Amino acid sequence: MTLSVMSVSVLAGSTTGATPNRASQVVSVQIQHRNNVGPKTLFEARADATSVYRMAGVELSWVSEHPDLVIVLRDGGSACAMRPGPHALGQALLNRNSRMGRTAYINYDCIEDLAGAVGVEPARLLGHVMAHELAHLLGLPHAERGLMRAEWDDTELTLAFQGLLYFSPAQSEHMRRGIAALTSQ
Repeated sequence: MTLSVMSVSVLAGSTTGATPNRASQVVSVQIQHRNNVGPKTLFEARADATSVYRMAGVELSWVSEHPDLVIVLRDGGSACAMRPGPHALGQALLNRNSRMGRTAYINYDCIEDLAGAVGVEPARLLGHVMAHELAHLLGLPHAERGLMRAEWDDTELTLAFQGLLYFSPAQSEHMRRGIAALTSQ
């Protein structure tokens, strides 16, 4: 299969139950995949990720070239063979010193499996996993609960499927500092 790069303008998503943070910073993101994700699923996932980031005071700009950050959607055997743990939905490659990075990998087949097991469409889960992995690229570590929890339990999954899983104000500020560092390079 041919590697496909998706491009789209910033999309609006649901902001149910949350209040946007401060003025927005912009970070550009490119999605790469091997045609394993349908256009409707990608559209909805980008909209959800955009909504989550907008609430954090960050605008995601989806681009086809020269991105600040890259998400690679893996499929099939390559995703399952390379994932670090049995339930890993994604992985961000981070610099040991800065704890930031430019590329994250998402195991789309695992997202489809999990969404199918609970009877929901995978787009919303994909959008929230993208938000989680992008946050790692911006220097945000795992947290005890919420969107940045290392392993999501039923609480985080339910909130993600409802489109209600956001960053805390402190996490939002941390990411905005990460974007400032990233874009000043």
